[in-house]
Amino acid sequence: MANRSVGESAVAVDVHRLAADHAHAVELGSSGKHKDAASFFAKTLEGCREVLGEQHDVTLTVAGNLAVTLLLAGRRKDGMALLEANLADRVRVWGDEDPRTLTARDAYAVALRIAGRVDDAVSVSALVTSQRTRVLGAAQPDTLTSRMGLVQARAAAGDIGSASALLIAALADAEQALAEDRREDALKSYNAALGDAERWAVPADVATVAISYGDNLIASADFERASAVIGRVARFADHDFDCALLQARLYHALGQRSTWQTALERARALAGERAIPAALQTPPESHAS
Repeated sequence: MANRSVGESAVAVDVHRLAADHAHAVELGSSGKHKDAASFFAKTLEGCREVLGEQHDVTLTVAGNLAVTLLLAGRRKDGMALLEANLADRVRVWGDEDPRTLTARDAYAVALRIAGRVDDAVSVSALVTSQRTRVLGAAQPDTLTSRMGLVQARAAAGDIGSASALLIAALADAEQALAEDRREDALKSYNAALGDAERWAVPADVATVAISYGDNLIASADFERASAVIGRVARFADHDFDCALLQARLYHALGQRSTWQTALERARALAGERAIPAALQTPPESHAS
C-alpha cells in the first residue's frame, strides 16, 4: 500500500510538471515564439507518452498542439507528418466526428491549403465543414471557421464564384442568429469569421466580414465593439468605398462631427455612381455617444 501511494504521488508530480510545461508552451506560442513553443510542446509530449500513455486524451491534445506549432515555426514537413498521425489517432480513439477530431481535421485542411495542395484542401475542408454543420450546427463558431476555410480553399483552387457564395452564406447565418436574438452565438460566429478572414483571406474577404459585423454592431448600439471591428479594416478605407462608408456610419452614430465629416468626404470621393444614404449625410447630434 505504501509503495502504491509513493507511485501515485510521483505520477501526480509528473502530471503537474507536464501541465506547467504545456501552459508555458501555450504562452510562448501566443506571443509568437513558435520555435521555443515547439521545444516545450515536444518535451511535454514525450512526458505525456511516458506518464499517461500514447492514447490518453491529454497526449493526443498535446500532439495536436505540437503539430500546429511546428507548422507555424516553419517546420512544415515535420508538422504535416505529425498532424496526419495525430488526426488518425484521434479518429481511432475518439471517433471520426468527435469535436476534438474535427478540430484536428480543420487544422489539417488549413495546412494543406498553405502547402499548396489545394485540391486536397478543398476535399478535407468540405468534409469537416459538413461534419461540423451536422454535429455542431451551421452557425456555431467552429463550424463557421471551417466554412471560412472552405471559402479560402475554393478561392485558392480558382473557384472564386463558389468561394464568394460560401462566404455570403456563412455571414447570413451570423446575421440570422442576431435576428433570432442569439446575440452571443452571432458574436462568436462573426469573431470566428473575421479572425479567420484576417489570417487566411484576401483583403476583400476581410472587408466583407467586417462590414456585415460592423453594421450589425452599430445597429445594436454596441459602439465599443463596433469601433474595434471597424478599426481592423481602417487601412482599406482610403481605397474601398464600403469601408469608408462604414467608418462614416460609425462616427455619425457616435456623434463625432469632425471624424464623420472626414470619413464622409472620403466615401464621397470613392462613391462614383454609388449612392450615400441621405441620413448619413445629415450632421450628427454632437452630444451623441
